[in-house]
Amino acid sequence: MAQRLAAKTGAVEVEPAHVLDAIVVLPRNAAHRALVDLGADIQQLERTTVAGGPAASASRRSVPIGAATRFLLNNAHREADQIGHYQVDAVHLLLALLYKDSKATADRLEQAGLTIYAVRQYLTAPSPTTKGLRRRPLPSLAGAIRISPIFAIPVGAAVVGGAGLWSGVAPGLTLLLSVLLVIGGWVTSLCIHEFGHALLAYLGGDRSVAAAGYLSLNPLKYTHPVLSIALPIVFLLIGGIGLPGGAVYLNERAIRTDWWRSFASAGGPLGNLLFGPPSPFSCSCR
Repeated sequence: MAQRLAAKTGAVEVEPAHVLDAIVVLPRNAAHRALVDLGADIQQLERTTVAGGPAASASRRSVPIGAATRFLLNNAHREADQIGHYQVDAVHLLLALLYKDSKATADRLEQAGLTIYAVRQYLTAPSPTTKGLRRRPLPSLAGAIRISPIFAIPVGAAVVGGAGLWSGVAPGLTLLLSVLLVIGGWVTSLCIHEFGHALLAYLGGDRSVAAAGYLSLNPLKYTHPVLSIALPIVFLLIGGIGLPGGAVYLNERAIRTDWWRSFASAGGPLGNLLFGPPSPFSCSCR
């Protein structure tokens, strides 16, 4: 909106005054609500909007952000960080507009009855407007989840084994098909189990799981030298079934709260619960 106002007034670049004008003319933004809550004279601010020069031509639809406005954005980001907010809102811009290095906007706001101390107190006080600013947003999963083609191997083995047993087209291959179904299905469930741990850990703040490949469903990423190799050999030697286990290493210090650490621990069993119930029905034999 500030760029649109700057273009409308024929300005060369977006100045802090245009940002203030955008806050004033848009009644639904958080900064405008703060002006109303703090008793600022909105009509006074409307009367002192930037008049500007001749309107910009139709071909010039975008106005670049000026150096003063970039400095304003940096100040707003710094205020949000110092207060403990995880996102920059229009109210932080309003606070930065009261800085003395933006004299034109600071004078307009002070003449309208607003002070920098009142806005800072408004931001630090608990209210519906500031409650969401203190909540750390969930990280985007875009680019983090990359399904490995290797995951298709155990899935394909389980599908082939299950379909072969269900259809009964190859009675002589019952043992082989059973092995494919059991091993393929188990490895698939293992990947989903470890993926569940890693996914909730990532949402909780641990970005290392993406770099480690735990969000790729690649079974090779979940191998452990003891659980996947040593123990299975021991079980085979004593006559048991040497099914390997998987492991993911989480950076618990990076996970934001104890609740999220608990969610990350429960992510694996939750994945198994989602995978387990449909399996007997999809792979049942006639």
